[in-house]
Amino acid sequence: PKKEPYALQIVTANGTTWGSLKNFIRKLPIEVGVVLIQEHHLLGHKLGDASTWAARNGWKGFFEPAIGTPKGSRGGVAILARNFLGLTRPTGACTTVWAGRAIAAVLQAPGCRPTLCVSTYLETGVGMSETNCKILAAVGQRVADDECKCFCVGGDFNVPPDALASFARTVQGQLV
Repeated sequence: PKKEPYALQIVTANGTTWGSLKNFIRKLPIEVGVVLIQEHHLLGHKLGDASTWAARNGWKGFFEPAIGTPKGSRGGVAILARNFLGLTRPTGACTTVWAGRAIAAVLQAPGCRPTLCVSTYLETGVGMSETNCKILAAVGQRVADDECKCFCVGGDFNVPPDALASFARTVQGQLV
């Protein structure tokens, strides 16, 4: 008999703290195979603990550390996938797309084509600033450079959807 493709569900989660994200992740139904995370606020020395927590709870993933600030941290992104799914670094590239703000990984789900997943967190309160445009350009370039034909870019874009319309057209994607 023909094996049915896995009905893959991808969610994006901006938790503003790792603690709130862990609570959210614990409650996800098994149908959710991937979580694109923004604002975990974990600095580099805490990423090992986060990875260990994820593994103990049935997930594997990649973490990009938050950016240190005088008052603590900002940003930090990650991609988690259920342990029964494949999740690897993009071919010929590291997972980091933009330090503290964008990360990419390739997802392999049973019966599905490889899918490039990108978690993105744009700067808040500045609209389509020069920096936010550069982050989106880097994300678009990663999508264009990857050999995957499928992709999913999720995140906290901190701008109205209509401000992302030209980005979606550029990467031949669709806002949902």
